[in-house]
Amino acid sequence: MPRGSPGWALRQPTRTRRNRRELVAPACQDLAAFPGSSRRIPVTRKDIAEMTGVTYFTVSRVLSGWQKRGIVRLGRTRIVLVEERRLVQISG
Repeated sequence: MPRGSPGWALRQPTRTRRNRRELVAPACQDLAAFPGSSRRIPVTRKDIAEMTGVTYFTVSRVLSGWQKRGIVRLGRTRIVLVEERRLVQISG
């Protein structure tokens, strides 16, 4: 169905909040698995958005929520994993 035609938006798959978190969590885990990165990941929110296919704003909301819950600490160009075990739980 062409974009803009009646009903187009209704037929497009949607991502729930849980799905978005489940996309971002494994990306953070994968980045932490690189040698030398340990728990400090040199990555921006834009990088994670491009990796996961969600918007920058969604990544920002997810990461900010995790920071409030003590799962990560955020910097401008880095993410520090504080509670990696909880990140594993989120990713399913």
